[in-house]
Amino acid sequence: MALTTNDGLTAALANARGFAWFKANVTAEAVGRFHSYWFVPGNPGAAIADSPGLAGVAITNAFGSGIIPFTSPGGANTVYLGAFSAVGATAGQVILYDRLWHNSGIVGNTTGAQTVNSVAWPARDENGSTLGANVGLWLECQTATTNAGVVANTTVGYTNSAGVAGRVGNLVPDWPATGVAGTMVPFSLQAGDVGVRSVQSITLGTSYGAGGVVRLVAARQLCTLPIPIPNVGQSLNFYDAGRVLHPGSALALMQLVTATAQGLIMGDFLQIEG
Repeated sequence: MALTTNDGLTAALANARGFAWFKANVTAEAVGRFHSYWFVPGNPGAAIADSPGLAGVAITNAFGSGIIPFTSPGGANTVYLGAFSAVGATAGQVILYDRLWHNSGIVGNTTGAQTVNSVAWPARDENGSTLGANVGLWLECQTATTNAGVVANTTVGYTNSAGVAGRVGNLVPDWPATGVAGTMVPFSLQAGDVGVRSVQSITLGTSYGAGGVVRLVAARQLCTLPIPIPNVGQSLNFYDAGRVLHPGSALALMQLVTATAQGLIMGDFLQIEG
C-alpha cells in the first residue's frame, strides 16, 4: 500500500507516531562544517562505540542507542516521514538521515590503502534495495585526531549503485587539523555516480596521527531543515519531506553549523503509514 490520496493522508496523520528529540551542547570543528550527533548525549542517548572492524556492520533500528525510535510498518503498509521540526541556539542546517552502515578499525597513522570490503548494506537505499541509490559516504570522528595540518588527499575506493567497481571518492573539502570529536566530512563521488553500493578501501593519504579514531559511515539523507534564526523553530510537513522510511530505518542527526559553540538543539519527528 501507499499514500496516494488526501483522504489517505488525513487518516494516516490521525494515527501518526511522534518522538520529541533533543541533543546537548557541542563544540564543533568550525563554521561551515558538518557535526554528527551520533555520540552526543540527549534523547535519544549517545550511541555505543561498537567495534565491528573494517568490513563494518549493517545498522538497523535494533542498534538501539543513538537512533530516533522508529516503528516498522505493519502488514503491507508503507511508512513515511510525516513531519520534522527543529530549533537550536544557533543558526544552521539540521540533517535527518538513515544510517545504513559504519565500520571501525581504521588506522590513523597509516597512509597506504586499508582494505575495507564492506558487508552488504541493508535494503534501505532510495528504492528499498541493497544497491545503494542515493547512499553517500562520510568520515566521522569518534575521538579527536592529532594531525597538525589539514589532510586533503583522503580517498575511498568504492562500487557505485550501478555495480561499476574501481570508483574513487575524495573527501570534500578536507580533513581538518586536529579534527574534533563529532566532525563529519562527506566524500564526493565520481562524475555520473548517484550512490555507493559497497566500499573496498580507504586511503588516508597523510597521517591523522596515532591518537584519533575515525570511521566510515554509509547514509541515506532524508531531509535538510534550515534554522535561519537562533531559537526560532522551523518545520517540514509531509508535502515538504514525505520520504519513504524503509523497514528497520536507523534515523540519526547531524548539523551543518554556523558557529563552533553549539547550544542545545531539539525538535520533533513524526512517522505516518498507509
